[in-house]
Amino acid sequence: MIYQIKQSDLPKKLWNLIDAALRGEPVFIQRDDKALIQLLPLKQVLHPRKAGSAKGMIEMADDFDAPLDDFAEYMRSRRIPAVSERGKFVGNCHQDKFGEIELETTL
Repeated sequence: MIYQIKQSDLPKKLWNLIDAALRGEPVFIQRDDKALIQLLPLKQVLHPRKAGSAKGMIEMADDFDAPLDDFAEYMRSRRIPAVSERGKFVGNCHQDKFGEIELETTL
């Protein structure tokens, strides 16, 4: 059986509709004779997630965090403010073509 109910009747029949949806019956809520919402039960997780369950299934390349050649020019052009331990501005940092960080001091 397909349930179609007007929005105005919803407060009176909500729990009956929820029970019908849980039994797998299609439930649609309509406004102005147009179906707007379908009521569906949530899928239950069969077993809880377990940390480390994918161990050994994923491999990363040794250089996965190495600078990308496509971004080399962008990284060289970036200027990042550098501050001392006391919070005083000391200059700008940028990355050279070899991926090394250089500090341009203003002192």
